[in-house]
Amino acid sequence: MSHTIKLPVGGIVIKRTLDGEVSITSQLHKGGDAYPKISLDISLDRAMYDSTIDGLETLILAHALAGIDVQDTKYVAGIQTAIDDITQNCYLYYTSVDTEAGSQNT
Repeated sequence: MSHTIKLPVGGIVIKRTLDGEVSITSQLHKGGDAYPKISLDISLDRAMYDSTIDGLETLILAHALAGIDVQDTKYVAGIQTAIDDITQNCYLYYTSVDTEAGSQNT
């Protein structure tokens, strides 16, 4: 039997097909509705952000397969916190690398 779980954060959808294949998709990557809207004067390390989101999606999928209730409100709140922290940390990483590069060029 196919089964779909839609989480109320990041447009995350977990699907199990009739043949047992499992996948996770989200709107957290570029082009998705939940992708960080960063103004032109603020930048994010996009490669770091995308790879970290990939890791988060993999963890969520593994938890769902292990039987953890990924729809629990506390779990979903944890996902939102992780997304917020990933965005903030990738922004901080970008600005610290940019600052270090600028200080080396002076």
